Amino acid sequence: MATWRTCFALLLPGAALCGCLGPPAIVPVPLAGPAPRSIAVWPWIAAPVATPEAVPERILLAGLDRALLARGYRVQASAVVQHLLEAVPVPADPESPWAIVGRELGVDAVLQFGARRFTRDLSRSGWLQSAAWECEWRLLATADGAVLWQHEQRGAWRRADLEPDSNYPRDDLLNPSPFGPALPSFRSLEELLEHLHWQALQRLPVAVRQP
Repeated sequence: MATWRTCFALLLPGAALCGCLGPPAIVPVPLAGPAPRSIAVWPWIAAPVATPEAVPERILLAGLDRALLARGYRVQASAVVQHLLEAVPVPADPESPWAIVGRELGVDAVLQFGARRFTRDLSRSGWLQSAAWECEWRLLATADGAVLWQHEQRGAWRRADLEPDSNYPRDDLLNPSPFGPALPSFRSLEELLEHLHWQALQRLPVAVRQP
C-alpha cells in the first residue's frame, strides 16, 4: 500500500499542471496617492457611448456598487449620490468641482465609469447574443481631482462561441478539458456589465483597514 508521502508526490505534478493551465492571478495596480477611506460611485457615464441605440446608464452601471463594496471600501452608492447631488447648488465659480462633491458626500474619492463604445445584439426573446466594448474605470481624489487609479478594457463576447460546431455530431465531440477557465455565459447585458465591473475592480487594491 502506498504511503501518504507517495500519494502526495503523485499529486504534485497534477497540482502544478492545474496551476499552469488555470486562469492567471489578477494583480492589483497600486494607487497613485493616499488610499481613500470612502468612495462615491459616480451615477453618470463619464464618456459618450457610441452605439446605434443608447444603452441606459442604469444598465451600464449594473453591479458597480457591489464590485466596489467587495474591495472593502465604505461606499456611497450611485443612486444615493445622484439623489444628494441633484439638490446641491453649484457655485458659478467653484474652487474645485470634486472638492464640492467630496464635501457634500463626505467621501475621499469618486469612482467613474466611462464607455467610449458599447454595442450589443439581442435575440427576439431578449437574450444577449453578442457585445463589444471599450471601457474605462477611474478613481479620482476629491481633494484635487487627481487620478488615483484607472483601468481600461476592450473586448467582445459572442454566445455562438459557447456552442459546439453544428457540422460535427455531438457524440464525436471531445470531452471538455477540466483545466482552465470556462467561457462565461450571460443572459442579459446587465449580467455582462456586472462581470466586467467585478473583473476590473479586482485590479483595485483592497481597502486599508483603519485602526
